[in-house]
Amino acid sequence: MTRKSEILFAILFFLSGAGIVSLLLLWRALLSAQTVVLFASLACPVLFLVASVVIFYRPRVAYGVGLAAAVLALGWLAWTEIAQSPWINSWILLNASDKYDTPAIPIGVVKISTTVLVLIGGFSMVFRLLPAGWVLRGRPVCDRTWPAIVLTALVMATWFVWGARPYREPIIVDGADPTLRILHVEKRGVRFHETSIGTWRDGRFWTSRDDRRLLQYQFQKDFAGGYMTLGIEQDVKALVQALNAETWSTQPPKALRSWNAEGWYVVSGERLGSLTFTTENGTAPPPDLVRVFGELDGLTPAPTQQRVTRDICLGFCYDPAAGLGFTAANQRCTYLQSGYTCR
Repeated sequence: MTRKSEILFAILFFLSGAGIVSLLLLWRALLSAQTVVLFASLACPVLFLVASVVIFYRPRVAYGVGLAAAVLALGWLAWTEIAQSPWINSWILLNASDKYDTPAIPIGVVKISTTVLVLIGGFSMVFRLLPAGWVLRGRPVCDRTWPAIVLTALVMATWFVWGARPYREPIIVDGADPTLRILHVEKRGVRFHETSIGTWRDGRFWTSRDDRRLLQYQFQKDFAGGYMTLGIEQDVKALVQALNAETWSTQPPKALRSWNAEGWYVVSGERLGSLTFTTENGTAPPPDLVRVFGELDGLTPAPTQQRVTRDICLGFCYDPAAGLGFTAANQRCTYLQSGYTCR
């Protein structure tokens, strides 16, 4: 092993251990875990530190210690990830909006970065411990680094797909459901203009607007609210009664995929399911729906609140359900006989 390789592995071991220590400091709740789990979390940084020093004197011993530390660390990282699923995971922590003053995003960044380092280190140690006689294309397999990077990328991609979809924020909400939610989406290329309106039984209503685009991590939502006039409130009740006679889909509404498209999405608090009217499926919204939407939109005052919304999928996970206001983890995930299901 060259001196350069020794230094690189020493840095990799040190950063892996530092990442775990940082995660424990940021997420103090992890320190109250079960004794075995807590022991694993505290032992990992020590083993990584030992490996980062021994690598300069006994490389193969350092490989073994580093591999043991990586296996222990990955078990601990996986346990902390699965223990709070589906309500919280590292990827949806990165969706936390600025409405909630929590260290969610730093925790997610540190955990994901630490996992990448540990995976690269663990896979690299496995290859370094292979017999020197194993040769691939004229070079010993134990001297190759790219397989570890490829395997790490595959694991991270699988973890991302598992954790990031469907869109949700790391929050739990509890309260009365609106009697009616309407979302109007206009898609032009990679840009979306969205207006969402909701109403309550006490006559209140809210409106949110945003202009977002794909490949954009965060965007701004403008919120406003007020009280409906008596006439509009009666129109809303009549619209809900009329819509309840329609055939509602039990599946979450799908995002628009065409280059230019328009969609209307409706959810009634009085029943499960949703109604979808889009140019993609060739269905037009009922005239009364458009009229009531326009009446409520006309009542909307100037925005009273602005909030930064984030999507770690860069816009590809944020769907009509999220646009309708279903962003909390307990709104997207339910418990069935087969276990928790998120959609």
